[in-house]
Amino acid sequence: MTTFDGGDCGPPGDLLCTSCTSLSLRIEKFLPAYISSNNELPGVLASSFDPHGMEPRELGFLDEIYLRRTTCSFCWLLFKATHSRDGGGIGYDGQTKDRRRVQCRMDWHLDGRVFDDKPSPGRDGGEADRGSLASNGMRSPKSRQYSTRRIRLFNPDDLFPEAYIMLLLTAAAPSSIQSPTFLGRKIPRYRINLDILRSWLYICDCEHGSICDVHPALSLANRSSRITDEIRLIDLELECLRHPGSLEGQDIAYATVSYIWGTSLPLTLTGQTYDALSINIGPNTPDLPRTLRDAMVLVKELGIRYIWIDGLCIVQDDVDDVDDKAVMIKMMDRIYGNGVLNICAAAGSSARDGIPGSPHTLRDVVQPVARCASMELMVTTPVERRIEKTTWNTRAWTFQERMLSRRSIIVVEDCVFFQCRRATWSEEVDSETSSSAWTLEMIRSPLEGFEKNPVRLFVECVELFSARKLTYLGDKLAAFEGMAAVLCPPLKSKMHYGLPDAYFDFALLWDHRQPGSRIQPDSCRGLSGIFPSWSWCGFQNGVLWRTSMIEGVLFNLHEWLEQHTWIVWHKTSQDGSSLRPVWSSSDERGLVGSMESRWVGYSVDFWEGSRMIPNLIGSSSTVDLPGRKPIAPTNRVEGWQSYVLYFWTYTAFFQLSRQSMTGSAFASDLEPGLHRFGILDQNGDWCGTMVLDENWYNQVGRIFEFAAISEARDFSMEELDTWNYYIPGERKVSEWYLVYALLITWDKDRTVAERAGIAKIYQNAFRKSSFPPGSNWREIALG
Repeated sequence: MTTFDGGDCGPPGDLLCTSCTSLSLRIEKFLPAYISSNNELPGVLASSFDPHGMEPRELGFLDEIYLRRTTCSFCWLLFKATHSRDGGGIGYDGQTKDRRRVQCRMDWHLDGRVFDDKPSPGRDGGEADRGSLASNGMRSPKSRQYSTRRIRLFNPDDLFPEAYIMLLLTAAAPSSIQSPTFLGRKIPRYRINLDILRSWLYICDCEHGSICDVHPALSLANRSSRITDEIRLIDLELECLRHPGSLEGQDIAYATVSYIWGTSLPLTLTGQTYDALSINIGPNTPDLPRTLRDAMVLVKELGIRYIWIDGLCIVQDDVDDVDDKAVMIKMMDRIYGNGVLNICAAAGSSARDGIPGSPHTLRDVVQPVARCASMELMVTTPVERRIEKTTWNTRAWTFQERMLSRRSIIVVEDCVFFQCRRATWSEEVDSETSSSAWTLEMIRSPLEGFEKNPVRLFVECVELFSARKLTYLGDKLAAFEGMAAVLCPPLKSKMHYGLPDAYFDFALLWDHRQPGSRIQPDSCRGLSGIFPSWSWCGFQNGVLWRTSMIEGVLFNLHEWLEQHTWIVWHKTSQDGSSLRPVWSSSDERGLVGSMESRWVGYSVDFWEGSRMIPNLIGSSSTVDLPGRKPIAPTNRVEGWQSYVLYFWTYTAFFQLSRQSMTGSAFASDLEPGLHRFGILDQNGDWCGTMVLDENWYNQVGRIFEFAAISEARDFSMEELDTWNYYIPGERKVSEWYLVYALLITWDKDRTVAERAGIAKIYQNAFRKSSFPPGSNWREIALG
C-alpha cells in the first residue's frame, strides 16, 4: 500500500488521475452560455455543450482520494475541501475516528442569477469598467448574467461539511464574461481589502432602497426612525461619549458591534469609570480589548464617525438606583435597527482576540487553489457553514444583534462576509451587484426571514435562538426581547414568556429538539423571575415545532384556533391582584400589515364567547362549555406567581411505553439523547406517542397524567405508519380524532403541575380507556 507524509502538501500541478479525468472538466461546465441581445437561446442551449460528467457522481472514498492528492490536482482540492485540522474527525488517512470509510459525492449547482439590467456604480460613483475582470469592480451597464456553476461536495451522512469547488476569476478568463462574474477570487492573505467593504456599503446604501434603508424592526413596530437621547454613542473623532440629543437632533449615522465578551471585559462603563470614559474613549484607551479597538478602527476607516458598543455605552452597574441595562435591553430593536452597519466579530472566543484582517490584527489566509484541466479552481465553503461553526454564533445575545441589524459585516478567521435584506456577499466571490440577484451564498441566511409569514418567522427565530448559550441562564428572555419587539406587531400579539398570546394554543405545541434540563429558579438572577415549564424559555436546550406533530394544524391555522381549541388560559394580572385571560382583544396592539386569513390568530373576543369542545368523557358529541362546565379558575398559587397558567380541561391517565408503531422506513430523525415513546391505555393498547429525553426510559411502565389541550388531526407516518383499530374504518385527514396532550407531573402538595412533554393521543382513549381514576374535567395550575 502506498504511503505518504501525513502533513499538508501543495498541489502537484495540472495533473489528473484516471478517475478525475473521467469527469471531463471543462470551462463551459462552470460557465454556461450567457444570454445577449444577439442570442435569445436560454442557458446551455446557446453554445455547444458536452453533457458528459454533469450528472451527480460518486467520487469514491476519501481514503483512496487522499492517497492520490500528491499526484492529482483535483484530488488535492477534494482533500482540502473535506479535511479539517481543527476538528471534524477525519484523519489524513481519510477515515473517521472509528475507522469508518467516508464517501464523497459531487453534483453541479447553478449560481449567480441576476434578474434585471440595472447598472451598478463604480467605486467613484460612476459606471464600472466593462473590461475589468481581475479587479474587484462592479457590474457593467446592461449586462445580463443568468448563471455560473459550482461543484458541490458532500457526504450523504454529513460526515464532513459540504463545500464547493468553483472556477477562479483570473485575467485569463473569457472576454465575454461581464462583472459580476460569480466566480471565485483571490483575497489578500494578511489584511482585509477595505475597498471591498466600502463598495458593499456603497451599493447597499445607494441601490437597495427601502428594503435596507428602514429595518423591519422599526417599520413593523411603528417606531421612530431616530434613535432616542437615552443611548450613548462613542464619537471616534473626538474620542468621547456623546448623546444624540446633544447633536442638534440630526440623524446620526452610527455603527454597532456584535462580539463575544468572554469571561469578562477588562474595561466597561460603570459608575466608577463613567467620568473618565465620557471624555476619553478611543482605540488607544488603556485596557481596551483588542476586538473593540479593532472595531473602532475599522468603523472609522469605513467613514462612520460614531459607534455603539454595549460594554462601553451601557452602565454596567446601578447608578443612583437607575438600572441602565434594564432600560437598554428594551431598546435593542431600535439600537441595532437604526445603525447603518453592524460589525460582527465572529472570530475567536473573547473580546481579547481581535478582528482578523483589520488594520491592527493580522490574519493568515491561504486559499486552496489548484490548476486542473488548464483552469484555476478553488475550494470555498458556504457562508452560513463558516458562520455556524464560530463560537460567536453559539451565543444567545449575538442572535438578535445580527437579526436586528439592517446590514452586517461578519468577520470569521479567514474571510469577511456582507449581509443585508437583499444580498449576501463574500470576500471570496465576485458577486456584488445592485440588481436583484440570487447566489448560493444566500442559502440558509436568517436575515431573509423578515420576508416570511410572521408565524413561520416566529417559529424559526425561536428554533434558532433557543439552543444558544448564555453565561447567565436568567438572561434567556432578555436576550430575546429585541426580537420579540419585531415579531409581535405583525402577529398582532404580545409575548407571554416568549409565546405570542394571539396564537397561544399553537405556540404551546413546541417540542424538545435536544435533550436538556429545566432552568432552575436560582439561575434566573431575578431578571425575569422563574421561567415556566410550559414555555420554551424554561429549558436550556433547543426546541422546535416538530413538523410531524403540527402539520395537520398548518392547513388552516386560524380555523384550528377557532374550531379545535377550547381552553381559556388565565394568567396573573399586571398589578398582581387578579387573574385575567392570556389573550384579550382589548389589549393595545400594533395592528400593522396584513396576513393571509388562514394564518391569522384568534378572532376578536374569541375567548369571551361560547366555546365548543369534544366531550372526552363517554360521548363524541360537543357541548356548550360555559353552560355545562366551569372555566373560570378558582385556585390561586400563593404569591400570585406570574409564571403560572390557570385553566380547566380534561385529564386522563396512561402508561409510558417503549412500543413504537413506526417501522425503520419512517422512523423519526431525532437528535442523540431523544427517543420516541409510545403511550398505552388501561387495556395495554397503543393509543399515542411522544418524544422525550432518553432518561425517561427508567419511567417506562409508569402511569402518568395527561392534560388534553386541543384537537389534533392525524398521526404522521413518523408517528404511526400502520392502521390502528382505535379508528373504525379508514383514516381520513378530515377527521379530528386525536388530542394534543401535555404529560404533567405535580409538586409534592399537588398544587402546581409541570409540563414534561407533549403527546398525541386518541380521543377515544380519553373517553373509554384511561387508567383509574379515569378521565375528568379538572382545574390545573401549570408552572
